[in-house]
Amino acid sequence: MMFSLRKNLIIESVLIIWISVLYCIGSGAYFLPISVSLLIAIGIPLILIYFFSRTYSFLFSKPKGLLLLFLAIMCIGLTITNAPNYGYFKVSIFSTYIIIFLFLDRLVVAKTDYFMKVNIYVGIAFLVIIILKFSDPLTYLQTMAKQESRLGQGINDGENLNPIWLARYMCFMIITAYFYIQPKNIYQSLFKYGYISVTSIYLIATASKGPILGLIIALLLCIYEKRNKMRFWMKGFLFGFLAILCFFIFDIGNNKFLDRRFSVKDNNAVDERILFLNEIFDSFSSSKLLTGAGTGNAGYIINREDLRGYPHNIIVEVLYENGIIALLILLFILYTGFRALRFKDLSRNFKFWLCLFIFYAVNSFVSGDLPSNQFLFLSFLCLQVYNPARRLVSSPKVKKINLSQATTIS
Repeated sequence: MMFSLRKNLIIESVLIIWISVLYCIGSGAYFLPISVSLLIAIGIPLILIYFFSRTYSFLFSKPKGLLLLFLAIMCIGLTITNAPNYGYFKVSIFSTYIIIFLFLDRLVVAKTDYFMKVNIYVGIAFLVIIILKFSDPLTYLQTMAKQESRLGQGINDGENLNPIWLARYMCFMIITAYFYIQPKNIYQSLFKYGYISVTSIYLIATASKGPILGLIIALLLCIYEKRNKMRFWMKGFLFGFLAILCFFIFDIGNNKFLDRRFSVKDNNAVDERILFLNEIFDSFSSSKLLTGAGTGNAGYIINREDLRGYPHNIIVEVLYENGIIALLILLFILYTGFRALRFKDLSRNFKFWLCLFIFYAVNSFVSGDLPSNQFLFLSFLCLQVYNPARRLVSSPKVKKINLSQATTIS
């Protein structure tokens, strides 16, 4: 009995480490010496062992059923698309992530503290690799204006990474550090804010507006508490002061490249997204409202051939490719996630998953396609694990949320 318990604890710990690394690589850190497909191949046997262990029981729920229906609609869309290659790629990547999340959501929630702790260590390793490849953050920020390149571009003989995906993972690192590290002494405070500061400087160097906007919105919504307004405004004042201080210390105002990237007047990225949206809307037909134009067909409209392409908005993407039923499922997911903001006395772990959900939701409106917004659905499932134990603010009988029931794996 003791051996079986220890074995299960080892499997659970390894799975948490595995999904933490998957978080990093799946967020765009493709320069690490392991691919997403290889990592998934390594993890599937562990998931099967965990699934068939006596301590695990799969709980089916309505949100999981809706996600499976969503996947079924995507598969049906493959039969009518003009871009079968991109469609099959899209379905295979997205369904792999969703199936993994369906089995591991309760484990990740029950081990949220350990999950955050592991990701702090993974984040440290990530920063070390970034420093070795791009130099320290201050030097890179000062030299990027002359090179006119963003963090992630031109690392190996013209090889480019997508700075947006690097920025997304850095935002995940900041959110994790903010909620996990609760300083009890000056050394822990120095580590927490040093870790966040270094990551933030690299985040600015990516010049990615969407992730930065999503991070600000998510943190503001999740940190704010009506009963402790003074603490909220003090934190806001402190972060604002530090941001202004960094602005002058690093001379960001004279960085013409950053000024051009963050300007709303002359921005190629915004113009490109508007162009993609116009092409999608021009090709939309009311006769395809129910079924959609087919999974991956947005790529065909944008590229005029069977290549990856998307309107950088998953609501438009899902409506155009998979129809009104798939859109209603997606809107239900978004509504359910944002509805959690109405609950009070939320635990730190619940706020962590809620903050991640809001961050990924905001990003899904301005960049990426379904497969590249996969972690939106993991955070949604993790929020639903808490569902049996939480209550609405309007409930007079419940003053505090009890999460003990939700974080127990039977």
